[in-house]
Amino acid sequence: MSQELFDVLKRRGEPAEMRKRLGVSIRELDARVLQLTASLNGTANLNGQEDSPEGQAIFSYVASRCRECGLEAERTSQPLVFPPELVELREWVRRRYFPDSSPVTAELLEWAQHEFSKYSEEELLAGIREIETTGGLELKDFIHELE
Repeated sequence: MSQELFDVLKRRGEPAEMRKRLGVSIRELDARVLQLTASLNGTANLNGQEDSPEGQAIFSYVASRCRECGLEAERTSQPLVFPPELVELREWVRRRYFPDSSPVTAELLEWAQHEFSKYSEEELLAGIREIETTGGLELKDFIHELE
């Protein structure tokens, strides 16, 4: 494992800062982080058990990179598309930390984007505030609609 890369990941800064510090492109940084995952595959986190500092640093990096991609897609009004290396990193995180969950497919992402595009940002935020205030609906509140 590259100690320099791990030291940068442990600082848990933004991916842009990490790229600058290491002098690499985003794709190269993603690829190098993906290589680190291979060294951790034998020490899998078992859903809630304490994880290694390396695993925690990679988890934090992947979360930051996904956030960065989402913000860029929003800024440019483009669809959210993850680079292949980041897709693999997300899958590694899913298998390691959420082994019982199903992967998020391209079809599911497309459906979610389509559904959310029906609403303005103000409407979505108002809905979230309502859920936070009221606690949301229970199944009994809308089961009749499903039946």
